[in-house]
Amino acid sequence: MAATAALLCTDAATAQRPATRNHDREMIVAWNKTCEHIRDGESWLNVASEVENILEREGPAITIGLIQNQYDSILRAVDQAPGLPKNGADVSDEGVVALLMESRLPVIQSENGKLIYAPLHLQMGRDGNRELHWDAFARQEEFEYTEPAVRILKRGRRMIPHLIAALDDRTATRCTNMTKNTNIPSMVFRRCDIAMALLEAMSRCKFYTADRNTWFSDLDKALRDETTALARQWWEETQSLGNLESRSWLIRKINYAQANRMIELMILDNETARAIAHLRELLDRCDNVNDRMNITQRLATLGDLSGVRRITESISASENISNRQADIMIRYGGRSEFDKLSELIEADFFSGSNSRKSNSRVILIAAATRPAEPMSIPLLALALTHDDNDGPLQTSLPTNLRQNLPATATRADMSAYVIQEHTRRDFRFDPDGSPVLRKKAIGRVRDWWQDEGWGLYGFQSSALRRQGGIR
Repeated sequence: MAATAALLCTDAATAQRPATRNHDREMIVAWNKTCEHIRDGESWLNVASEVENILEREGPAITIGLIQNQYDSILRAVDQAPGLPKNGADVSDEGVVALLMESRLPVIQSENGKLIYAPLHLQMGRDGNRELHWDAFARQEEFEYTEPAVRILKRGRRMIPHLIAALDDRTATRCTNMTKNTNIPSMVFRRCDIAMALLEAMSRCKFYTADRNTWFSDLDKALRDETTALARQWWEETQSLGNLESRSWLIRKINYAQANRMIELMILDNETARAIAHLRELLDRCDNVNDRMNITQRLATLGDLSGVRRITESISASENISNRQADIMIRYGGRSEFDKLSELIEADFFSGSNSRKSNSRVILIAAATRPAEPMSIPLLALALTHDDNDGPLQTSLPTNLRQNLPATATRADMSAYVIQEHTRRDFRFDPDGSPVLRKKAIGRVRDWWQDEGWGLYGFQSSALRRQGGIR
C-alpha cells in the first residue's frame, strides 16, 4: 500500500500546528474526520485507505507533508495490528508497551492534553493538595480492558527499560489531539509520545525541554536522539539507586529550565533540603541571567537568601541594578539590602541622575509596584525630599501607575501618591492637581513621614524591627 503523494516531511518535526492560512481546508476537514475514526477504533487498514484518498487530492505542500508524516506512522500500526497481544492483567511487560498503540487517553480536553506534552505538571486534587496529573489518572482500578498506560504505571520501575526502548517507536496510537476548528489539523500521538510521558511521570524526571504544548515526536530528530541517549544513560547509571537519588543524578546533568519542575516535585515530596541544595548548585553553574533570577527567587521562597545576598554583592561591585534584581531585593531582602538600595537612590539624587534606567527610577518603581513589602514605603520616602526639577517618569511607569499619574509626574509625585494610597491617609495629593498643589501635598507627606511615618514603617536600628518596618 503506497501513498500517491511524495513523502515531504519524513521523520521531521510536525512542530506547532502550522498557520491555518497555509492549509487546504477541505483536506484538513477530511483528515480531522479520519482522526475521529482512529480515536473511535476504526481498523488501521481502513484508516490507511482513508488517508491515501486524502493524499490523492491536490493541496499545498505543508498540508500534504503533515498528513504524509502521520500516514507513515499509521502504516506502522497497520503492520503491527495483527500481532498485538490481547489486553489483560497477565499481558507481558513488552506486550503492554506494544498495546500503547491502542491507547485512547482522553487528551481531547485541554487539561488532559498535559498528560502527553507536560507529564510532570501538577493539578489540584480532590483533597485540595497539588498532585501529579498522571498519579490522579492512574488511581482507577485495573480490569480486563484497563488502559495500557495505566497498567504500565501500576507495574512501576520495572517498566522503565521497556519504555526507553519505545522512545524510537513512531507507530501511531489511538490517542489523538482533536480540534473542533476545521482550519486546524488534529494530531495523532505516536507510541514514543506516550512512552516518554509515562517515563517522565514514573521517574519524575524531565529528559528534555520544548516549546509549550509540544510533545516528544514533534521534536527535531537530532534532539529526539539526544534525549533518548540521555534517558538510556540515566537508567544505566541509576537503576540500582532509589527513585530520589536517580532524580538527583539527572538534575546534576541538566540546566535549570529542565530541572525546574523536578525540583518542584521534590518540594512537594517534602524533600526541601535536597531541593535547596540542587538550587544552590544550579545557581553556581548557571550562565543565563533570567534563570539566575528565577533560581534566586525560588531559593528565597524556601527561606534561603543566599541568592539575594549574591545580588547585593553584585550590585555593590557594579553600582548598577536591574528591575528584576530590585524586585527580588525588595520582596526578600533584609537590612543589608535596604541599605544598598537606599545608597543607590541617594547617589542618584546627589548626582542628578534621572535617566529611564537610572538606579533610583528602577528601585522606586519596584517599590511602588509592591507597596505592601516592608521596605517599600521607607524607600519611597527617600524621594519626598527631592521634588524639584525631577523630570517626568511616564515612559518608565507600569500601566497601573501610568494611568493614575499625570504625564509630568516626578519620582516624588509617584512616591507621595503610592504612600497616600497604601496608608489610606488623606494628604490631599491629587494626581490631577497642578504642579504647585502637588508639591504642597508632597510636603505634607514628607512632614508625616518625619513626624510619624518612620515609626510605623521605618526602623530605628538594625536590632529593632518596628511594626510595618523592615528587618
